[in-house]
Amino acid sequence: MPFRYLGVTHDAGVSKKTGRSYDMCRVLVASDAKAARRADRKAAHGFEQDQFDLDPNAIGQFARVQPFSLIDLQFEPNPNNPRINWVVGIKAAAQEVKSA
Repeated sequence: MPFRYLGVTHDAGVSKKTGRSYDMCRVLVASDAKAARRADRKAAHGFEQDQFDLDPNAIGQFARVQPFSLIDLQFEPNPNNPRINWVVGIKAAAQEVKSA
């Protein structure tokens, strides 16, 4: 599924609340709000923002991606928690779909 690329974040430090260290990487995207498959969705227009966990080794792949570009993301199970998928890269360039 193609997404509009918004950016990536990498945050690391120590939680003030728990005292535990954290290291989080995320990719931020926007997708067509109408494409969401929600049973309770009554109407949608434009985009909705989403974020996915990102493999820290994949951050460099996004360095040259222009914001709002149409991209496809490559997902794999996170080795630290195989029940959760994370983004490991960008697939072949997505094609813009033009309506008639």
